[in-house]
Amino acid sequence: MIVAESTYISQEDHFLPSMTCFETLRVAAALKVKGSPRSREGVIEQSLGAVGLLKVADSQVGGLLPGGLRVRGISGGEKRRLSIACGIVGAPELIFLDEPTSGLDTSSALTVMQCIRSLADEGRIVLSSIHQPRARIWELFDSVVVLAEGLPVEKKADEACGGGSLSSEDIIMMATKLSESYKTMVQPPAPAEKGLSQRNPANAAGRTVMAVGLAVLVGAVFFRQPSGDEGVRQDVAALFFVALLLTLMPYTYMSMFVADRVFFQEDPLQPLYSTPAYYASVSGINALVSTLNGILLMLIVYGFLGECFSRPVAA
Repeated sequence: MIVAESTYISQEDHFLPSMTCFETLRVAAALKVKGSPRSREGVIEQSLGAVGLLKVADSQVGGLLPGGLRVRGISGGEKRRLSIACGIVGAPELIFLDEPTSGLDTSSALTVMQCIRSLADEGRIVLSSIHQPRARIWELFDSVVVLAEGLPVEKKADEACGGGSLSSEDIIMMATKLSESYKTMVQPPAPAEKGLSQRNPANAAGRTVMAVGLAVLVGAVFFRQPSGDEGVRQDVAALFFVALLLTLMPYTYMSMFVADRVFFQEDPLQPLYSTPAYYASVSGINALVSTLNGILLMLIVYGFLGECFSRPVAA
C-alpha cells in the first residue's frame, strides 16, 4: 500500500539526453497513470506546471550520449525539477527525496525547495534529507530532525549565529539571479522541431558507417579473384568473413545495455515495468537496426563479389 501511494526521487538525475522534457514525462505518465493518452497529457501539463517547467517543455533534457556526443539541454536545477515532476506524475500522497539540492547553486537550490514546498502545501507528505541548508531554505520546512552519524541530535548547539537582514547567501543568490537573467536574454532560440526528433544520431550513423566500411573492406580484399579451385577457396573465405561479421555485429549493441543500465536499475524501484519487458523492448529495437545494417553489408559485398559467387565450377 505504501509503495503504491508513494514515490522516491533519488539524488541523481537519470534521463535520456535526446528526449524533451514533455517526452520524458509522457513516458513516466504512460507507466504510472491509467486512462487515455488525452487524459494523460493533461496530467503531464499539470505536473510540468507544478514544477515550473512549462516554458522548457519542448527543450531537450541534454547530457552525454553513448559515444561521447553531448547534447545541449536544460540546466541542472531544471533537471532536478524534472525528476520531481516524473515522481509526482502518478499523484502520490507520500514523497521521499534524497538530497534534492546537492550539486545545485544557491538560486537553483532555493527554486527546487520552493517547488517542493508548494507540493506540501497541496496536502502531500514530503520527507527529504538535506545537507547544510541555507537560511531561506531552512524556513521552508515544517519539521526538522537533525541527525549525526545516523542518530537524532537531542541537545542544543553550544553557540548560535546572530540574525541579519541580508546575509552573504542572499547576496550570492541575488548575483546568481542577475547572471541567470543575462543568460536568458542572450540565449539563442529553441532548436527546430527536426532537431528535437533526433535521438542518438551519432550512434545510429556510427553503426551504419561501420557496416559500410567493413563491407567495402571485405569486398576490396576479395575483389576479382582468380578462377578455378583457388577462386573457389577465396569465395569460401569471403563467405566466412561475411558470416563472421554478421555474427559479431549485434555484439556492438552491448554498449547500449551498459549505458542504459542506470535507467533500468533506478526505474524498478518504483516499479514501472518488469525485467522481461525491458529486455524485450530494447532487444527488439536493436535487432531491427542490426538486421538493416546486415542487409546493407550483404548488398555491398554482393556488389563486389556477385560475379565470383555465380562462376561455374568444374566437376
